[in-house]
Amino acid sequence: MKKNIKEVKGIEFVCKKCETSLSLNFSTLENFVYTCPNCSEIWVSQVSLIDGLNALKRGIEIFSMQEMRVNLICDDEKGER
Repeated sequence: MKKNIKEVKGIEFVCKKCETSLSLNFSTLENFVYTCPNCSEIWVSQVSLIDGLNALKRGIEIFSMQEMRVNLICDDEKGER
C-alpha cells in the first residue's frame, strides 16, 4: 500500500510485551505517554522520543513542500504490497 506523505498525520506505537497499541497525532506530541498504558513496560525516554518524533514531523513537512510527490510504501494488513 502507498500513502502520500502529506496524508501522514501521526504514528502508532505497539507494545512488544502486551501488544497494546497507542496512536499519536503529530499535533499532540506533548500528550504522549512513555510507558505502556496497559502493562507499564517502559517504551522510551522522554527526550529521545520527542526528538525523534519532531525530526520525523519536520522531515514530512519538508518533503511535502517539494515539487514532487513522496509516498510511503507499506505492507497492508493482508501482507500485499
